[in-house]
Amino acid sequence: FMGMVNVFNGTYTRSNGTVITGESLAALTSVFDSQKAVAVENAILAAQQSIDAIPVPFDQAIINSSQSILDAVEALQELGDAFADAEVELP
Repeated sequence: FMGMVNVFNGTYTRSNGTVITGESLAALTSVFDSQKAVAVENAILAAQQSIDAIPVPFDQAIINSSQSILDAVEALQELGDAFADAEVELP
């Protein structure tokens, strides 16, 4: 999930705290279709909220809160769909 977010936003924070930035899919997508860029941003937020809703420790969540895990999986699938829908043809 974080890899997808990093690529979309064009940023990555190293373990030492150094932030690496570069071209982002967010900027590129916004140029071609701002509504699709917003849809991806909304899907990222929804996926993050679903992931955050999974109780810890994860091994107990599998047993006791499987619905929260299924909700997170569904949100991640919707994020993937939003990425696919936001596909742009580069010049």
